[in-house]
Parts: sequence; C-alpha cells; structure tokens
Amino acid sequence: MMPAQNGNTFLPEEDMLNTILNELKRTVREYTTATTESSCPDVRSMFTTLTSETLKMQGEMYQLIEQNKQYPSAVPHAMKSDVQKQLQEIQKKQSKNP
Repeated sequence: MMPAQNGNTFLPEEDMLNTILNELKRTVREYTTATTESSCPDVRSMFTTLTSETLKMQGEMYQLIEQNKQYPSAVPHAMKSDVQKQLQEIQKKQSKNP
C-alpha cells in the first residue's frame, strides 16, 4: 500500500486499478442507456462520443492491468474427448441411481 500524505493508506494498486476498470465499464453502460434514450440528435451525439471515449479508456485500463499481470492466467480449454468422457461418467452414475 502507498501511504497518503495525511498518514492514511490508499488501496493497493491492483484494487485501485480494478475499481477504476469497473467504474469505466459501469459508465459505458450508463452512457449507452442515455444514448439509446436520447431523442435530441445533439444529446445523442454527445453520449455516443462519451461512450466511445470511455470504451477507449476502459480498453487502455484493461491492457495496463493485463501488462501488470494482475489478471489470472487463462483457463486452459477442455478437450472435447475429456468433456464427453466426463459426461458419460455422470450419465452412468445417474442411471445407476434412479
């Protein structure tokens, strides 16, 4: 944690970045709603621009978080044969227990 000038502590960087990312995503949803509900062309244009700019910031924030390796690594994809095998095992168990 980074100490503040007044002696309090800030959120850890990872938490702060994730909070900002989540707020940007929320803001995009709000701007999108405002855009779709706008009947005035000028207001609609303004919210369209704000949405686009906020999406750009959200993408940049995501890239920063990803570069800092603050997202868990990707989950490996399951092989179709492994999924089918698991499904067959579950189906066998279910057929034994009516």
